[in-house]
Amino acid sequence: MTTALSCTRITKSLGSKPVLKALDLDVAPSEVVWLLWASGSGKTTLLRLIAGLMRPDAGRILLDGRGIWSPLWCPPERRRIGMVFRDCALWPSMTVEGNLAFGLRAQKLAAAEARARRDHALEVARPALMLFNEPVSNLAAALCEDLRTEMMDLVRHGGSPLPTSPTTWPRRWPCRTVSP
Repeated sequence: MTTALSCTRITKSLGSKPVLKALDLDVAPSEVVWLLWASGSGKTTLLRLIAGLMRPDAGRILLDGRGIWSPLWCPPERRRIGMVFRDCALWPSMTVEGNLAFGLRAQKLAAAEARARRDHALEVARPALMLFNEPVSNLAAALCEDLRTEMMDLVRHGGSPLPTSPTTWPRRWPCRTVSP
């Protein structure tokens, strides 16, 4: 099986508390896998390890067959992985483009430069893997449907979303669920 993401025997402790113990997870290209794990079971830790925001104690992580941790280290900015945090500081009523434009306007850039930077950010922001930490936990039904549409668009363009949830997932979403 070809995998977009392969985590093999991932182990991580936070202080003296083991959080992940020899975890294996494979995600096929363009597959949506929903991590359906209880609160405090290591979902966020796993996403941070995959994104490169933390380092595992042991194990191997491959993205498109390329090692991003084995213990060789690939920095987060070279991984082609996007991550949406549970408590993001974005405006949910705005599009991605609108959020980018807001930040650029705050820098008081010339309109042409702001457009060029926004367009560049949108072009390079095509991750192979997109991590979502509890993406529907605080969304209204209409925004949840918009997110489903965006995730499926990512899949159509060859990406693989990896969302998490402590208890349930939106039943209409086509995905494979994984429990610990």
